[in-house]
Amino acid sequence: PQQAPAHHMTEYLQSLPSLQDLLSKEFHMVEMILLLPTFPIISSVHTYFVCCKWKPHLKSQYWLMSLVICMIDCVAGGTASSYMLLQLPSWLTHNFLMPLNILIWYLVFFSPLTAEEAMRYFPTRLPIIVIEHINKSRSIFSALEMGHRILGAGSVFGTAFIGIVAGVGGTLLSNLVYHILLQNNNPSELSRPTWSSKAAFFSVAMYFILADPGHKLYSESLLTIHQTQLIIMFYMVYHAVAVEFVGDFVPFPINLVESFFGIVMRMNPSSIEPRPQSSRMPPRLKK
Repeated sequence: PQQAPAHHMTEYLQSLPSLQDLLSKEFHMVEMILLLPTFPIISSVHTYFVCCKWKPHLKSQYWLMSLVICMIDCVAGGTASSYMLLQLPSWLTHNFLMPLNILIWYLVFFSPLTAEEAMRYFPTRLPIIVIEHINKSRSIFSALEMGHRILGAGSVFGTAFIGIVAGVGGTLLSNLVYHILLQNNNPSELSRPTWSSKAAFFSVAMYFILADPGHKLYSESLLTIHQTQLIIMFYMVYHAVAVEFVGDFVPFPINLVESFFGIVMRMNPSSIEPRPQSSRMPPRLKK
């Protein structure tokens, strides 16, 4: 009788799903996330997140400037990747997607209800950030799978480029427009990439390393595409939650990659900035 609780505990622990079970297609976790409708929940949260991100920088600008930059950030990546795959972007085929985006932009920038207040408090900010990262991973992997299907298994660069554009194209283009039109001298997304760009490149790299859909690295893939996507989703969500507690940081293994490239760039003499020339005229030679 004294060993009965231990016996029941052993049976309970054995009944728990293993890591392989959690990553298997039978668990259907990825399928559940992928089946979540993009419109209106995920697309609305994405637009709200983007508008709250841009409001501190654009609140003093003319309304058309803020609208254009926010909408570029929201839809440019998906639009560019869709056209490269000879498809129409969703905001052109959906009657209510762009009007809803504009309504959310108006509420964030001009509503007296201060709609951006949700981003100031942890209990409301955390689910918004989590949904935003789920949307990002879904966009990247959707473009990668579509690119692999249309371009074929032999096109690694083309598929990777489409996935990167889908993940970070809106951020890069809106950042570029902001710096050019407003002549802003702060570091840009190209000179100092944010986590958004790093996560897009990392996701695409993991797609080819772990899933290897074209079997370029292994005869059999290490993980399925859905398993890889699940890992990337958890990785992004983990980073988003951790940042809320410990502050901004670059997680492993991206920090190692950054350190490696930093060492390589410092070893290259051409990457060292030349010293500015003195503005003083050289002294005259005595005759």
